[in-house]
Amino acid sequence: MRIGALRTRLRRVVCITVLLSACHQQPTTAPSWPVEMQLLLVNTTTDAVVVRAEGDESLYPGIAHLPPNDSACTTVSGFADSVPVEVHLFANPNIIYGSGWLYPLRSLGWHAVVSTGGVVVARSTACSLSP
Repeated sequence: MRIGALRTRLRRVVCITVLLSACHQQPTTAPSWPVEMQLLLVNTTTDAVVVRAEGDESLYPGIAHLPPNDSACTTVSGFADSVPVEVHLFANPNIIYGSGWLYPLRSLGWHAVVSTGGVVVARSTACSLSP
């Protein structure tokens, strides 16, 4: 057998071995829906705001009237791998400060900062709900 043919055969064996070992990993278990996350909403505006979830998602206890320069925590129940949230002006719910996405399979803690420039959402540690 020629050296070139041996190299080709060796490459095929290595490729198949790598594929088999990669596919032999234990499967991950599916999440139990809904996935509950914590959202800390920080309002840096001079207006009161409200946060809303879309679709099947729900917020409990929710944030219905967050005063200016204040923050609050709520639980978000997510039924999908990405959960959209919108922040509206409390005095006029037709005015939207912005929106963002929470990803329950990536993190169970999120924070959203509302400013006059919009909403910035990032992973965070879970916040605590105070009674």
